[in-house]
Amino acid sequence: MRAPHDGEEKRFVFALPHVDAGDLLHLGGGAASTLLDPGDLVLFASRVERERPASLEQVPAPALRDQLRDLALAAEAADEALKFIPRSSVQVPRDAMTTVAARWLWDRAPERFARERLSALGDRLRRRAIWYQEVLRRLEE
Repeated sequence: MRAPHDGEEKRFVFALPHVDAGDLLHLGGGAASTLLDPGDLVLFASRVERERPASLEQVPAPALRDQLRDLALAAEAADEALKFIPRSSVQVPRDAMTTVAARWLWDRAPERFARERLSALGDRLRRRAIWYQEVLRRLEE
């Protein structure tokens, strides 16, 4: 990202602290984020859903804990994207997108920003996280 005052290239890195699988993750407060772009949130949540294995038979407990954390964070990301939808609307408006990738996604698939789709995405991620948690509990017994 280039700084507006001098044009110098800037890099911003944000890190999440280590979280145990049993801890709850929460993004933001009651209002839409001023830091995170709704399109980036949708891309992240969708990628996590797509990349998690359907079978957990060969997944060791430490990896399963990491994947459980990712699923919980992805569900929170879907919920955070919902906060960008005005009460009088059914989807996140295009003008809420602040990144090139987010605008590209919205232009090609605006239906991915519909309230119903985002709610369903968050629900699927939460159900999968519960399943991972049950498998992890059995592995640790």
